Amino acid sequence: MFMKKIAIMLIAAVVLHGAVFAQEEAAEEPVAKKETIHKQGDMLLSIDFGLHGAYSGTPFELKKGSLLFAAEAGAGFDYYALDFLSVSSGLFVHESLSLYLKNDILESSNIDLGDILKTPFCLSIPIRAHVNIPGAEFLYVGLGLQFNIPLFSILEASVDEKELSDAGLDTKGSMFLNMPIDLGFDFIKKGASKGARLTFRIVPTFFKNYTTVGFGFNVATAYKLN
Repeated sequence: MFMKKIAIMLIAAVVLHGAVFAQEEAAEEPVAKKETIHKQGDMLLSIDFGLHGAYSGTPFELKKGSLLFAAEAGAGFDYYALDFLSVSSGLFVHESLSLYLKNDILESSNIDLGDILKTPFCLSIPIRAHVNIPGAEFLYVGLGLQFNIPLFSILEASVDEKELSDAGLDTKGSMFLNMPIDLGFDFIKKGASKGARLTFRIVPTFFKNYTTVGFGFNVATAYKLN
């Protein structure tokens, strides 16, 4: 009987020791970090091209106002402050065509779109932040601010200055701001050195005397620099 108790105690001690040892091993063993598309410290150079259109009246109301069509191209630089968070800037050229509509947008007098408000050719400097959504990294969202500095106008305004003044518009070509709101698809593969990105963009644009809300897209090829 005594030997039986000793045997049980020895077995219990061995089992307990084994459990403690296994727990210590598990604690000491580093947990493998899940591989992500981007890593903290990644730097990317991208070549971008974008198009968008806008209407200056209350969104979705078909009244007189200003139509805007814009295109831009340039290079951007992204830095990943975290695996999923990047900040970016760059230098772009931006060309837009603003058309002033004297009447409701559906009236026949607007069909030729002949009333040019301005056509500024700009240098643009964006400052943006993007988040690759954890668990669905191919999706990202972002917000930014873009400074547009007009250099010259390709076409002269064809709208009477008094009429523009009465409408609260101008052709002065002052600096204006965009505030792009992004929803995009990141097609860069894990471990790849380059890849494509497609971004759908809402673009509130703030001119001196009026505001437009634009919709468009941006396509880019991104290259990892490290």
